[in-house]
Amino acid sequence: MRTRYNASVNENDAGSRQAIAMKLVWVVVLLATAALAAGLLRADRLANLASAESPGSIAGFVFYDLNENGLRDRCEPGLERSYLTLAKVTGPEVSEPVEVAATAWDGSYSFSDVEPGDYLVVLGPVPPVGGPQGAPPLPAADAALMHRLTVEAGQSIKEVNFRIALPEAAAAPPSPTGASIEGYVFFDTDGDGVLDEGECGLKGWSLTLLGDDMRAETGVDGGYSFSGLSAGAYRVRLSLVRVPEGIWQATSPASDPRTGVQHEVVLEEGQTASQVSFGVRRLEGTGAIGGFVFEDVNRNGVMEPDEPRLGRAQLRLEGVDFSTYSLEPAASEADGSYLLGDLPAGRYRVFASAPMLGLSVRTTGPEGPVVLAEGEMLTGVNFGFARLRPASISGRVINDLDGDGVLEEDEPGLSGWGLCLARGSSDVIDCGIIHTEEDGTYAVGDLGPGSHGLRLDHPELKDERDQPPYWVVTLPDTYWRTVILEEGQAATGVDFGVHRVESPSPEPSPSGSSSGLPIGWWQIALAAVCSVMVVAGGILAAVGTVRRS
Repeated sequence: MRTRYNASVNENDAGSRQAIAMKLVWVVVLLATAALAAGLLRADRLANLASAESPGSIAGFVFYDLNENGLRDRCEPGLERSYLTLAKVTGPEVSEPVEVAATAWDGSYSFSDVEPGDYLVVLGPVPPVGGPQGAPPLPAADAALMHRLTVEAGQSIKEVNFRIALPEAAAAPPSPTGASIEGYVFFDTDGDGVLDEGECGLKGWSLTLLGDDMRAETGVDGGYSFSGLSAGAYRVRLSLVRVPEGIWQATSPASDPRTGVQHEVVLEEGQTASQVSFGVRRLEGTGAIGGFVFEDVNRNGVMEPDEPRLGRAQLRLEGVDFSTYSLEPAASEADGSYLLGDLPAGRYRVFASAPMLGLSVRTTGPEGPVVLAEGEMLTGVNFGFARLRPASISGRVINDLDGDGVLEEDEPGLSGWGLCLARGSSDVIDCGIIHTEEDGTYAVGDLGPGSHGLRLDHPELKDERDQPPYWVVTLPDTYWRTVILEEGQAATGVDFGVHRVESPSPEPSPSGSSSGLPIGWWQIALAAVCSVMVVAGGILAAVGTVRRS
């Protein structure tokens, strides 16, 4: 009986423990479910809060609607450097400008970090006052120049486009007779140098027909032509002077360092050479070149901690390894720093200037190309500039008493004489700003390096008068005196000599007498008449003698 009782007790204890364990499991499951639900609810609230606080964005294109269907179709070109204004609507018919954007090479634009609200996106022919300068005028628009839209929190609104109708083309003149060359400049998407189906032409690229000095520009389809040509050999060159913003590389034909990007074409009489095309592609990367622009006060070529940093200095980048390139000029920040980004790997020349800041002497900077690896952040490309040290010229204007062109110590200076100055290569001549002192000395300063010219300016110079009295320049022996200056140089001893002539120089008479009177034309005529009369008298006397005999 005892054994049975113990077994029953053990079984009851085991059942109780199992029930307690199951209850604990259910409690844990309920707690976990509640925590999960609370976490999800909190996450959803945080997400909603973040979404409510996150700004949105607006993007689109300005493009030529070639087929006038109201849609931006493939190969319809965009307008580069068109300006758009984002204005926030603050009331009925009231809006406040927020930001100005310019379209990129393909006509695209974007506004980022746009707070929720109602906005206007306005396209205009010129940027607003205080905005970017240099926008070209737009052709007649066939679409609204304004979009009104509402930006929700975190919303990205795309394809806010502006379509531009082509202006009506004037009647084309009759095509000249003769041979012709035509082709395209196209965006070589795959870089194979071949104009494939689906690859688009590029508008606004310039070409030159060498030898004939003819120029052409690609139309909206990227096409160009030269017509009215004679039979012969020609070279068509793609201009590298003005290309759309960015870094471009020619894929066809191959670029030659000496001749650039060009085709050679041989024409027969009346032949049309078609498909003389040029392929280009736009290169993109993740590298960057940066540094500082500073005033090198001590001209040691090192950026010292106490030397001023220069904001608003102009920087420009050119690609050495790219057959075409055109990066928009950039300006240094207020602390003198600059960063030129989104660059592919390659060699670049970096140029800087600070003429508007009165600093025109570069003391340090890269002398040759800098090499940028893929994705590299190349810093420390610094530029130092110093203020130009002015040069000067001084000397005397001296009375050359004996007129020998040699200025001697006892010959006096002349006061009140003026000098004319021609600065450097300028065509402007300044007279009346330089005058000699009582001792005949003069000085002119604030001159830059280079070649400068000086000449005398006086109303009694021989060049100003036909008859004496006048002054004759004896030093120098040329009309102008040229002085070549280096930066900061003081050129002294730049003297001028003049000799006073009171009356004409005496000349001998025909009879050999030295009366001191000049022989005039009337005296020569009188002598001739007298000679004729003497000869005639002799003849008459001889005739009379013969008759008497």
